[in-house]
Amino acid sequence: MKKSVGIKACLLMVLLSAFAVDVTLAKRGRGKGKGPKDERGDRPEGGQGKRPAGAGNRPSRGPPGLGIFADTGADTAPALLSTLPKARDGSLGLAANGQIMIVFQNRTGPKNETSGPQLFVSFSETGESWSTSEPVVIQGLPAGVSFVTSPTLTTSSAGTLMYFTGASDKNLRETPSAIHVATHNGGGVFTYAGEAFSVPGAIMGKNAVAFSGTTGYMIVPQHGVMRDDDDDDDDDDDQAEALPIVARKLLDRKKGGKKKGGKRGSNVAYLATGTDPASFGPSYTNITLPQEDRRNSWVGTLLSSGNQLVFYGSGPGPWPVVSSDAGATWTVADNQVNYPSQDPSVLPVSGRTLIAAGVKKSRGPKPAPAPMAA
Repeated sequence: MKKSVGIKACLLMVLLSAFAVDVTLAKRGRGKGKGPKDERGDRPEGGQGKRPAGAGNRPSRGPPGLGIFADTGADTAPALLSTLPKARDGSLGLAANGQIMIVFQNRTGPKNETSGPQLFVSFSETGESWSTSEPVVIQGLPAGVSFVTSPTLTTSSAGTLMYFTGASDKNLRETPSAIHVATHNGGGVFTYAGEAFSVPGAIMGKNAVAFSGTTGYMIVPQHGVMRDDDDDDDDDDDQAEALPIVARKLLDRKKGGKKKGGKRGSNVAYLATGTDPASFGPSYTNITLPQEDRRNSWVGTLLSSGNQLVFYGSGPGPWPVVSSDAGATWTVADNQVNYPSQDPSVLPVSGRTLIAAGVKKSRGPKPAPAPMAA
């Protein structure tokens, strides 16, 4: 035991030294990816730290709202139509009456120890103005599913569906989670339809669902596994608690995030299929993104177009990626789209493509919300 503690102490000293060197280089501007910035704060195309193709969809840090963009397919960046302030994790869809709808979480919504932010829904005719948001109510939701997050809207023969992650507690590293589904009744009312997919012991987070005819395809990024209470790490945990904060973070990083359920956002995902909208699997396959950049992840939107599946994901891209063999293999599409943030929601409608993505600040005047009937 003493020998093990000594080795770990030496390891921590080496990690702290490396951390100090990284900080020093960053301050001097000689670290990886450093270089002169232009007036927008971006790296130049040709210098050190250049942005890769498709970098227009680079991650944003804690966006204060959702921007609704329109992509017409021309060789221009998607145009901002409207902004939903203090909204996040939005998913676009079509209501039964043909209206555009979006379900999202409010960043300032009520929180407690077991549930996340409240889900809300708004409606629009064109995406340029939105109805006053109203809380989402899921009728028949099981008592054991008090935590609801990561909504995904899609359309099937059963109508407009909302898939979401559900658990009894927001700590998904220690609480079993699953992807659930509810049908839209109108307004903010949904009816619970059942548990659609889960993998025993795995963390269920974001999801993307699309239907091609009667067959449904579900993609769930692999966010790691739940914490194993039988792990014999008591001595390590006691030792880590006595370390400075920086040292504890470095030790967690060295362990590979074991206690944190693995890396969030993965280029590997579960792919499950089903003909019943409320039942995918239980078998599944593991799929991998085709891009070499491992910052890309299966967090985004899945669409069905003819005989292809089309996925718009997170990371520098390029996006989208397509599959012509029911999701078994994926390639980068010929026509690429840039969007400004992680976790995009994409909805083709009326000859154009709407994209909901997080924005740091308003990129133009915000249209005043126009109340309209749901």
